[in-house]
Amino acid sequence: MKFFTILKFGLVVFALLVGNLSFSQSKIQLSGQTIDEEGLGVPFSNIAVLALADSSIVSGTVSDYDGNYRMTVPAGKYHIRLSYIGYKTMLLNNQDLSTDLNLGQVVLQSDVKRMEEVVIESRKYDVEVRPGVKAFNVGASPASESSNALDMLQNIPSTSVGIDDEVSFRGRQVAIFIDGVESDVANILEQIPASEIESIEVISTPSAKYDVKNGESVINVVLKKGNRQGTFANAALGVGNDNYKRANANGKWRNNQFEIGGGTSQKWDSRLDNGDSYRTSYSEDTTQQDQYYAGRNDMYNQYYHFKTQYRMNEDNLIQLNASSGINNFNPEKEFDVEYTNDEVLDRTLDRSRKGEDQRHWFWGNFLFKQAFREGKSELRARVKYGYSDKDDEFVFLDSTFNADGSFREVSRLDQINDKMTGDIRQRYSVDYEHGLGDNYRVEIGAAYWLRNSERIYDYSTYHENNGWEKDTNRSNQYIYAEKVWTTYGQFNGTVVGLESLSYSLGVRAEHTSLDPQAVGIEESYLNQYWRLMPSIQLAYQMDESQSLSFNYSTKNKAPNYYRLNPFVTYYSPTAISYGNPYLKPQSINALELSHDKTWNGDQVYLSNSVYYKQVKDADIRYRFEDENEIVNFTYTNVDAAASLGWELIANFRPIEQLRINTSMNLSNAAYTTYNSMQEQLRRRGTNFSSKSSLEYQLPMGFSTQLTMNYFSQQLTAQGYNEPYYFADFVMRQKLLDDKLSVSMKFADLLHSWERNSVVDQSDTFASANTYQRNSVRYYLTLSYRFSKLKWASDS
Repeated sequence: MKFFTILKFGLVVFALLVGNLSFSQSKIQLSGQTIDEEGLGVPFSNIAVLALADSSIVSGTVSDYDGNYRMTVPAGKYHIRLSYIGYKTMLLNNQDLSTDLNLGQVVLQSDVKRMEEVVIESRKYDVEVRPGVKAFNVGASPASESSNALDMLQNIPSTSVGIDDEVSFRGRQVAIFIDGVESDVANILEQIPASEIESIEVISTPSAKYDVKNGESVINVVLKKGNRQGTFANAALGVGNDNYKRANANGKWRNNQFEIGGGTSQKWDSRLDNGDSYRTSYSEDTTQQDQYYAGRNDMYNQYYHFKTQYRMNEDNLIQLNASSGINNFNPEKEFDVEYTNDEVLDRTLDRSRKGEDQRHWFWGNFLFKQAFREGKSELRARVKYGYSDKDDEFVFLDSTFNADGSFREVSRLDQINDKMTGDIRQRYSVDYEHGLGDNYRVEIGAAYWLRNSERIYDYSTYHENNGWEKDTNRSNQYIYAEKVWTTYGQFNGTVVGLESLSYSLGVRAEHTSLDPQAVGIEESYLNQYWRLMPSIQLAYQMDESQSLSFNYSTKNKAPNYYRLNPFVTYYSPTAISYGNPYLKPQSINALELSHDKTWNGDQVYLSNSVYYKQVKDADIRYRFEDENEIVNFTYTNVDAAASLGWELIANFRPIEQLRINTSMNLSNAAYTTYNSMQEQLRRRGTNFSSKSSLEYQLPMGFSTQLTMNYFSQQLTAQGYNEPYYFADFVMRQKLLDDKLSVSMKFADLLHSWERNSVVDQSDTFASANTYQRNSVRYYLTLSYRFSKLKWASDS
């Protein structure tokens, strides 16, 4: 759908809906908040206004995330019913609604069921749905003590984790948020213990208010928090095979106004991997290179976090969050390479690579919130600062042998020092929400983002007489500067007289300046551009058990800084990598229609979504072989990439102790590319993935969880990734009044984790690659809670 058509449609819808404002004066406003026994808001609770005569539903609505609700009803007398799964229904009889009425805070009491020896308490839905967002509550998962955030993402529908732990959603890059703040720290998900996670939110089609830089969809990791007062502390120790060891400690203290807390995670691990690649070159003579390798990477990761916040009163909040990490890697790899010319072995090569990689990073986030007009309006100001550096040093030794096995020469003894001397990121933003009456809300905001980084790449060669000498032709310095100015406006509302229909119309304007600088090259690669990005969201609550939603958004995605680096990185004598400073930004249009339905409370949950995504000027990793039979890895824009798909999410709870979750995603993907003769090529393929988990709660605090993942052949711009699957199994036992938790996790239970890829769309070569790493891993974790938060009313 074209941009201007969408914009015209949005303006018409906007005009029609705003016209409802004129009718609001003839109605009565009913408002209030549903809270639980602990004083926390009950999100998405159902509020129904019932006729006195027959208790038929006159009107209804659903509370927001904090339990607040507002609705318009005709003047009169009614019964009011407030309910939510896991809580006792509250019925307020014979309420006089002749004038506006605020019910204040209504407490919903938990509904506790006892079944033989098992006590089942009220709990959150496994999946919570609100306009544009699906929240998967993973906090109570048996795998939480023995996993990290990256592990938990493996079980989120349509999400996949690649070879280098990169996260994608429906086959495209995703932006990672931590508590609503975007983070682009490498490997941060691997460093956050899953025991600290409350839920994982998936925003597949972000609206205009989301300033998304690093992806097209959003995955927001929500950490555990709450309004409870007192002291809390816990610690965990874990051991496993392949040198795995982990220690976590967390604590916090909180009263009515002040909170302070922090924690640390220390992790030791070894990644063992192996693989092979087969490459055939098509030139005057057909040559083939077969490579086999095995490696080991010993890792030590440190993660620290700190949080403090202060409330002067109920209307404001000052919050400071800080996190930092130190990552140490010691990779070693051994390669065996065979070179064949017209099926005759020409020579072999033994390659050894050893190195040391150390990284430091820090993120600080300051937030100020101020509410106005009895909570109807809110101002938020945020400052975000990030710093990271990297020092990666490794040595290559290549020894060449003749076809008969006799030694030929030491063909390479090189040393590479790859440094990121300082990657500094800053973001300043202000957002304001303003209520217009009881049915409408306006959101506006502005932000300024800047990034400055410097990479120094030193390449040295060893000479017998002179020792190490710097190769000035291969050494380089890359400086990158980025500035983004952005502002947005969004209008949200419900249709008067039909409060179950809500909508959101928004637009974001953005100016971007990208300045990749290749030191020593006079050419300027400065790229500046404007983008206008609209969004539309419609949500209809059909009844208490089902909803229908439609989302449309346009996003602009700038190329990543390393993809703009024109300098060559030398991996081996037969492969090089470099960026493309002329990459264009991607323009992404996304549509999604979803239907969500529950039966018998949350005993059965079913979600169906149909989505379409089109990417103009999609940037891809492009591979080709040059005249020297060296494979070049670089990046280029292709005319378009598109996908049309269907997603199914189903959760079943046939009995209270058993939970079955499954999801499937079927999509058709297409790429429009060109060959070396500039002839247009269209590639199309069908992708399928499924994820299933079975969780069983046994008596006496024992629980198990089995998860299974399958991915079919996945189309890429120049080839495809072959199918793969894997399964994990977890057992957990709670002891000592639930203070002690003992869990055992088996990862890659079927010894099946293997990634194979094929490049078959190239005029110069074809290749097939296989990659494997640690399989059948086990982790034993002990977690102990030393103290527990108390409610303000506790003695």
